[in-house]
Amino acid sequence: MAVATSLRSRARAVSDREEIASFLRRDRIYAAYALGDLDGPNRVRVAWGMAYDEGGRPTALVMHHEGLVPQPLFLMGAPDGCRAVLDGVLKPRDAYLQGTELHGAALGDLYDLDAPVTMLRMVVDRDSFQPFAGPAERLTALDIDDLNRLYQLGYRAGFPPSVLEEGVYYGVRVRDRLVSAAGTHAINAREGIAVVGNVMTHVDFRGHDFAKMVTSSVTAELLDRVGDVALNVHHDNDPAVAAYTRLGYRTHCQLIERLVRRRAGGWGLMRPIREAMRFPWPRTEMKSADVADIGLADSGRLKIEWADRQMPVLAGIRERFATERPLEGWRISACLHVTAETANLVITLAAGGADVVLCSSNPLSTQDDVAAALVVHHGISTFAIKGEDRDSYYAHIGAALDHRPHVTMDDGADLVNELHTNRRELLDGVVGGTEETTTGVIRLKAMALAGKLAYPVVAVNEALTKHLFDNRYGTGQSAVDGVLRATNILFAGKTVVIGGYGWVGRGIASRAHGMGANVVVCEVDPIRALEAAMDGYRVMNAADAARVGELFISATGNLNVWGRDHFAHMPDGAILANAGHFNDEFELGALEEQATSSREVRPFTREYLMPDGRRIYLLADGRLVNLGAAEGHPAMVMDMSFANQALGLEWLRANLDELEPAVHGIPDDIDREVARLKLESMGIRIDPMTTAQKAYSESWESGT
Repeated sequence: MAVATSLRSRARAVSDREEIASFLRRDRIYAAYALGDLDGPNRVRVAWGMAYDEGGRPTALVMHHEGLVPQPLFLMGAPDGCRAVLDGVLKPRDAYLQGTELHGAALGDLYDLDAPVTMLRMVVDRDSFQPFAGPAERLTALDIDDLNRLYQLGYRAGFPPSVLEEGVYYGVRVRDRLVSAAGTHAINAREGIAVVGNVMTHVDFRGHDFAKMVTSSVTAELLDRVGDVALNVHHDNDPAVAAYTRLGYRTHCQLIERLVRRRAGGWGLMRPIREAMRFPWPRTEMKSADVADIGLADSGRLKIEWADRQMPVLAGIRERFATERPLEGWRISACLHVTAETANLVITLAAGGADVVLCSSNPLSTQDDVAAALVVHHGISTFAIKGEDRDSYYAHIGAALDHRPHVTMDDGADLVNELHTNRRELLDGVVGGTEETTTGVIRLKAMALAGKLAYPVVAVNEALTKHLFDNRYGTGQSAVDGVLRATNILFAGKTVVIGGYGWVGRGIASRAHGMGANVVVCEVDPIRALEAAMDGYRVMNAADAARVGELFISATGNLNVWGRDHFAHMPDGAILANAGHFNDEFELGALEEQATSSREVRPFTREYLMPDGRRIYLLADGRLVNLGAAEGHPAMVMDMSFANQALGLEWLRANLDELEPAVHGIPDDIDREVARLKLESMGIRIDPMTTAQKAYSESWESGT
């Protein structure tokens, strides 16, 4: 339990029902929604915290929902007590604050606050209630699709049928179309209170008193079941206030609703609520998703569709998978960059019969609209938020592993590492995995060499149709794209230093040179250094390059390529960008220590002021610049990489009995088939060898 000095030390999580209810009864109408959640079906997703005075008497109560998107955050009582609970106990990342203006003011240093919306809490006067006659009908579970359609809720975001089974909903139909509805599932018979909500009339049918009809019908039924019935209405919605007043409602109080976002250092939405409290009721062990904003789903769907048009090879595999279902019955946990291209991969795996859960392999690489679209439009459980902190990142990995996978898919081996260190109880159920990138393959080979790797992993990165194209052309273009989006600098005439001359470094050097940059390469491998020199680039050691470089792009997958000793000699205005993998390529701790101050001067660009007045700029927090500041690789090149992923999984399943716990390459026939399909999709035809040519190429007898 979080504790701190002064008032914070008197705030704690609470789970005692009677203690909570007793505080809420101080103003049961103000607390109507909270009372509804105290004993309702949502109780397992609700966390409670209280603050106390020096005598141990409760002064404030906070309620917060765990949920897919920002959820209600209800505050009651002393504002400083509510702040103490949010500072030391519950700590939601994003939420819809419901309280008073004083509550919002007390949170100003913890949260960024959107503009407030003033609501009136109204309560029906039983003696003056005047039902409004009309053609409203009681809705049942069979009406759930019509209700979600009216509310414009999509798959997984919509209400389940249980809402209509457990709650009270009425609707009005015009020509068999549901055009208006109201209802509630916030009913607490034990406390004798309910809240009418979800009042909606289709825009084409407003002005016919339909909202009044359905609200009246819901109210009438609730008054037969509970003592008090309340509702909320915008304070400036005069027609609605007048209509409810005519029904018999009167204003009880004003509340302020506003979206709040926790400032830097806040917790993610995925924070395990069970850490803050213990309810006696059973709870679901795994959420369906954790994304930034489910409302971005339609935008993400368009982005996924655009990428799909550039990925014909994967689309063809998806069509076959949908018929043959080669992955049927497999649970797959994937830790990959959550982009539109990755979305098309996981959709393909699902078409093949797999049950897929996706989390991000980098805190900055997630495209939030794509993550939302996967949840809403494709039913893929996704745990990823762009800019998430370290705790949220690893909580999301944990959520993916809670899926109890048969197979892991990695981009950097974080899932594998977590399984082998902190979740070893799951290893017996894992039969294999795949790895997408060079860094991950290096880690896995080290594990295998040490005898620590517990299952076979297919190294997708080793396929020629992956690293010759994805690493070289994909990263080559997208890394430059990320630098340009973050800085808008001109490459022509600039000295660009590339750390590493593997396929990624080659690709970046080629693109930078093509844009007019003076390219310098730093390498530790003499063969690659020689190759860079003969490709026409200057080759230097890191110390010499630090003195002349203007833009430093690291592409090694290793650590401290440039560090403390180098920063002291870099020119004023030097820019640092990472195109390798983890944010270890620059010695960031040393940069923080050496700088006298830092500030964000552009999105994804942080300026460090050095003691002598020089400025050094770090892009995307030292993480992958192509994904942190841009959109990652073009879909056309990812088409081949992810075709290898899909076909590699199919091959893995077919050959499980023969594979030892080790790192295995993609078979050559799969690699070549991917290349053939890609050429075909590009309209390119090549000649096969003739019989004579094939015989000649395999013979030793022919000579001069």
